[in-house]
Amino acid sequence: MDVVLRKTCFFLAVFGLLLQLALAANINRTASEDINGQYLLDMGRKLKDQTLQAIGIAFINLGKNRCGEWTPWSSCTAGTLGYFGIKGRKRTCGDELSVEKSEIDFSICGTLCPPDYYQTANRFCVKLHMSSKSYMDADSHCQAEGGYLINIDSHTKFTDIQNLNIYLSNKVFIGGRRKDAHSPWMFEYGNKNGYFRWGSGQPSNGSNELCLYIYGSSKLMYDANCQTKHPFICEIIM
Repeated sequence: MDVVLRKTCFFLAVFGLLLQLALAANINRTASEDINGQYLLDMGRKLKDQTLQAIGIAFINLGKNRCGEWTPWSSCTAGTLGYFGIKGRKRTCGDELSVEKSEIDFSICGTLCPPDYYQTANRFCVKLHMSSKSYMDADSHCQAEGGYLINIDSHTKFTDIQNLNIYLSNKVFIGGRRKDAHSPWMFEYGNKNGYFRWGSGQPSNGSNELCLYIYGSSKLMYDANCQTKHPFICEIIM
């Protein structure tokens, strides 16, 4: 109880002091929002009040390192191989008065992707083909471009595909197939164990559903008939 009482008395004293300073600020035409840790420190030095200086320093320290995590880097604005652009990220910070503001950070970046391919935030080179093809024809098309049907083999790549500025209203083929409903999934490159973010009730393990597609804005995975025709995503490894 003694500790609680001492803390209560301390905060009441601080509140009373701040109220007096606020009134003085109004008289002296100092904006009340300018009464912060630095103001208290300066006033303490001017008045030779060590308590006021200590409170000012405490408020300054409270205001330090009160920033949230940086957001992931945005995609590089450079759209052509060999060109430079910018990428950005931001975070929210607050000061000793709990006034929040956004900090923005920019960095020079370049694209490593071939023309017509999009470089994601984590530097995967991908391309969405809206023309519908069977799984085998889609895979052949990707290989003709020097790539593969994309193997979404990590959470990082899955997040990048989720964040593409493309609304996938259709079923879209991705890399991944198996011999039968009880066989393991096989991939032509990358992590051969795969990375799976299944939609509800998936995989349904139908006898003819031996290929993978993603669906909708969530881009979750479903098993599919390889002979049906859908848009598809290719990836080129750089």
